[in-house]
Amino acid sequence: MNHRILMNRFRLAGLMLLTAGLALGALPAMAEVAEWQQHMPGSIPGGDAAAIAIPIVGILMVFGAPALTVILVALFVFRHRERRQQLLNERIQKFLESGQPVPENLMADSEPVATPERHLNQGLICLGAGIGFTVFLTLMNGFAIGSLGLILIGVGLAKVLIWKLSADKAGQ
Repeated sequence: MNHRILMNRFRLAGLMLLTAGLALGALPAMAEVAEWQQHMPGSIPGGDAAAIAIPIVGILMVFGAPALTVILVALFVFRHRERRQQLLNERIQKFLESGQPVPENLMADSEPVATPERHLNQGLICLGAGIGFTVFLTLMNGFAIGSLGLILIGVGLAKVLIWKLSADKAGQ
């Protein structure tokens, strides 16, 4: 199956799942709005429309914004990869049209190779960011929230461990 068709099907399936999830989350909330209206004062600015719209907008902002963010990031990543592959194909086509041999470095996979130095670099970045987040969030909100930075510290330590183990293996 063509790569582009497959990617479009995955995108469509993701959007359908997101729409279904938002709809299933909003329907119970709309039913609860009807119950809440009994307990609300009669003078709400905006009337019944505001009484219905406020919970729906709140639910969509809480659950829809993170989902939309993930979808947009994935969309930009896929478009970037597709555009990079298209440019590579155009370069190869120009070489073939001019009768010149295609350089081997163009034919090689253009994805960055995970070298030990790359693991060390990523590990130190994650460690620094994790320590910074932990200190900042702990000072602002207490350790219960500040402990989220420990996730980045753990990822950083794992990357440094991978670097150390791969360096030891290469030295043998």
